[in-house]
Amino acid sequence: MQSENRITEKMYSFVSMLFCAFAKCKLILPNLIKFEKNMIKTSSALLTFLLCHLYFNSSPQSVTPFTKNGKQGVKNTEGKIIIKPLYDYVYDFAVGMLAVNIGGQIYDESANADGGKWGFCDYAGKKITPLKYDNAMPLRKSTDNTLVVVNIGCKSSKDNPYCVGGKWGLIDKTGKEIVPLMYNQIYAEVLAHETQVALVKRNGKYGYLDCITGLEITPIKYDEANLFRWFSEAKVRVGNKWGFVDKTGKEIIPLIYDEASFFENEKSKVKLGDREFYIDKTGKEVE
Repeated sequence: MQSENRITEKMYSFVSMLFCAFAKCKLILPNLIKFEKNMIKTSSALLTFLLCHLYFNSSPQSVTPFTKNGKQGVKNTEGKIIIKPLYDYVYDFAVGMLAVNIGGQIYDESANADGGKWGFCDYAGKKITPLKYDNAMPLRKSTDNTLVVVNIGCKSSKDNPYCVGGKWGLIDKTGKEIVPLMYNQIYAEVLAHETQVALVKRNGKYGYLDCITGLEITPIKYDEANLFRWFSEAKVRVGNKWGFVDKTGKEIIPLIYDEASFFENEKSKVKLGDREFYIDKTGKEVE
């Protein structure tokens, strides 16, 4: 159903949030490892397993897909059928939404499908959208701000699982289109890094989108652009010149440099003509 493996994405999301939590709490992991290396490794592995289990299996409610006569439906914790077995595939996004498919040939556990159409139901079995999407994946998991990336027009197959073509947009958990299906790509870093800014591509150019308001915070003008991930700024390029934008879309470092590295220890190494030097996040040259 989606070009990227969802299990890998969930693991990536979890690990990213875990490391962010360590960083925010200023826990110095290397010192802990030096203190008692073997115990840390064993305990960390166990903790990671348990937390991953909780993360993968947590959802606002608990529902279970079931199969009858070759079709899938959904039961609640009491065993009551809330969605009749009418679909070829049901996928629990664990964000209060169930993706349902008719006509697709599912060929792996990541819900990659060849053909068919996808729609959405809630955990009560109520239809949220009709079966009209060719691809979908969760972008942001939140009680209040669940977002799903959807596509119409893309193609994928068992031999080529990457979704190619079509247009991408965003819907919320009510099925409302927060962002019209107008982008060639929406890069789903929001799920992994708990940010509301997404990198988007349209007509060969890149820009940034506020996923909550649905508004573009930069023009779609960059020839190359990077994900924010856990950074507060992202590298962008127009022509041969590099600069940086922040999460409000402001170009905090003008696009004047021939080369620029990501910020590390509050400094970026840049090249301007024959000179190589460091700048801070205000663009001031530093040692």
